[in-house]
Amino acid sequence: MRFLLALIAMTGIAHAGEHDATFAKGFSVTPDKVHDVVGYELPVGNDATHVVIGRFDYGKYVMTGALVMKCNDTECTWRKIELGAADAIELSGIVDLHGAPTSISTRGIPRSSGRYTKVPGARSMKFPAVAILTSESSQTTTENKSRKPVTGTATRKKLYLISLIESDRGSTVLMDTAFERGPTGRGMVRSYRLDKGDSKDALDVIAKEQRKLDNDSRCIEPEPTETVYSLEERHYRTKKYTPGRGC
Repeated sequence: MRFLLALIAMTGIAHAGEHDATFAKGFSVTPDKVHDVVGYELPVGNDATHVVIGRFDYGKYVMTGALVMKCNDTECTWRKIELGAADAIELSGIVDLHGAPTSISTRGIPRSSGRYTKVPGARSMKFPAVAILTSESSQTTTENKSRKPVTGTATRKKLYLISLIESDRGSTVLMDTAFERGPTGRGMVRSYRLDKGDSKDALDVIAKEQRKLDNDSRCIEPEPTETVYSLEERHYRTKKYTPGRGC
């Protein structure tokens, strides 16, 4: 079941080490199977009050996930969101998809020493969404611009925007690759912002992409390109894409 009820006192889930038990219960594993669990306190006045993120063992894989929670003085309810296998998971902030234009951070919020790490943001957002990042790396061999094999680390980072509105049931409204780099240096990096589009309510997500070339390439780095995503039926879909130029 995607919606679970936890009859756990707030004092029982508040301390960092005890987030592990809550996360493990949410993903139906034992506490010794979870890793890197962090709890976050969201701005007041929204449907969700807390988010707990982490990783858990699933067969030969280590999966990532989040619990979007609503807690009162005595108990918490949550919805679980599975985000696939990855080496790391971070929470980078909260945004209002029906609010004012703003940037979307692709850097994780530093973990505090308190019970929960507080997430900065406005009270009572119209369409709050939490931004979560996952990253994974692997050793691989590929060819560079000179067609010579190069062995090294390939890294990919993904951005997820997850709705915090209770009726959306923790749905992912956007998943996009924010960073990609191979052993040759080839790849790309994206930055994100929310801006007004054709919709009267929802903001567009605009991804600005800078393509990276092979380390041995003699080409000039191409100009950045933009992809515009618009909200349709509670999910962002590609509205406009500008293809890159250059060798």
